[in-house]
Amino acid sequence: MGRQASKHVAASAGGPVASPPVTPAVPPCAKDPTDLPPRLSRSGADQPGNAVAPHPGKEAIADKPTAFTLADAELQELWQVIFGFEPEDDDVDRWLRSAFNFVGAGGDSIDGQSLPCPWGLRQELGGPCGVYAVIQAYIVRELLWGESGDGDCKALPRSPSAASTDVGTDSDGETGTTTSGSSTPRSPAAAQTLPEAVPERKDEVHNACCEALLAERFTQVNERDLLACVIARILHAAAPASRYLWCEVRSRSEAAKREFSSAGALREWLAGEEGLGISPCPMMSFVGSLVLTRGIDVIRTDMDDACVPLVGVFGHCSQELTNLCLTGCAVTNVFDGDLTFEDGPDVLKLKGIQESPDVGFLSALEPLKLCEVGKLLKNPRYPLWVVASATHYTMLFSDHCSANHLASGSWATEALCSGCCCTRSAVGDGAGAVAKLLHFNGKDFGADRPALVPVHLLRPLAGGPASSAACLTGDQDSRLFAEVLRCRWPEAEVSYPAIGDTAGEGSPPRIN
Repeated sequence: MGRQASKHVAASAGGPVASPPVTPAVPPCAKDPTDLPPRLSRSGADQPGNAVAPHPGKEAIADKPTAFTLADAELQELWQVIFGFEPEDDDVDRWLRSAFNFVGAGGDSIDGQSLPCPWGLRQELGGPCGVYAVIQAYIVRELLWGESGDGDCKALPRSPSAASTDVGTDSDGETGTTTSGSSTPRSPAAAQTLPEAVPERKDEVHNACCEALLAERFTQVNERDLLACVIARILHAAAPASRYLWCEVRSRSEAAKREFSSAGALREWLAGEEGLGISPCPMMSFVGSLVLTRGIDVIRTDMDDACVPLVGVFGHCSQELTNLCLTGCAVTNVFDGDLTFEDGPDVLKLKGIQESPDVGFLSALEPLKLCEVGKLLKNPRYPLWVVASATHYTMLFSDHCSANHLASGSWATEALCSGCCCTRSAVGDGAGAVAKLLHFNGKDFGADRPALVPVHLLRPLAGGPASSAACLTGDQDSRLFAEVLRCRWPEAEVSYPAIGDTAGEGSPPRIN
């Protein structure tokens, strides 16, 4: 995982002055108001190899974008921003050879111990795990909450019991009234703003239903369109203006760029016959496109140290690259807002997270007291989190925002999650409440295979003894994972229901 400068805060001579989250330097009006994040379409789902039909309006591509070969100086500067000076050849080679391949139907019982995950991305080479984890989280976001422009992908009906904890409620801005999404249709604009809750299910089948729903929806979408939509959405968050540069990396010494005026136009091209499907280096093309679209100078301004490469030692993702994928900004730290240190005329400013992203972040360095992840990353707009260990990145998620509702302490009166219209008191916070999550690890090399494992969070009964251990089962790796979860849900008891199942084949989550 990447460096986190927040762990070095105490070394400064001056005292820190915390700055609240502020508006990014580039004003939102820099983008064309019609340039919106793309939405998932189910067109062509019966034949995954087919290109999808263009969406109406500006998103449709009138002409094929021209590819311009990057000059040697441009390519050298791009590699320096990504890999730094004199990177190891093996590290660069792994990134160049990394691709976006789904586990697919053939991987439903890939290790005989985890849940089916045909929608999961395989990580077949070491290095880009941080990028894989973020893209994977956005894939789950699109499958569970994505909507097409023509309304094909509608939310499933909810049971009455789910209405009170529904994250997908519509609020009337003038009257202040809030109505459940089960009775009020959601507008496409609102669907882009607030997550729509998947229906509540019986406890004993919750995880099975969630993975079945994901698998079903995965068969209903075009795989290439799904990837194109996710990639274009991430680039939309990173773009300071309505100018998107796709960097088509062909080899270490050759790359070309194509320019698009909207994320929708980029998405249509990526999903087409000449887009992602024939890219020789899709992972590197995505990272290069992030850099060119954000702008090299802007990325260097984002960082605390402009000389730090996005890919670090051993080919690992830096925190800057992970944050660039998560938030669209290549900041160095994971705390909220900025920290300013003043020592006479000398001023040091450390940059952090400015607003809650769609996908959150949890770190294995936090229980070791080496960093502290801020509330903004711990409370994302959707119940999706990238989990970073010392050597790997994985993904944790739920199909219902109740996972974001399990808060404690001073957060009692705050919003449950940044996409929620009600406070914790409005949905109830009874003892014994359970949040059910799923953990995905896409590592697929050596002895590891992609795995989807259930994780349960339980709030202890009132007056009962607090658990001194996060998890009483599993190996050291799974115990550390449980401690990571307790940094986000301090009062929760963590359990892995796959352990001790009737088949005796259950495995705890792997985060390394």
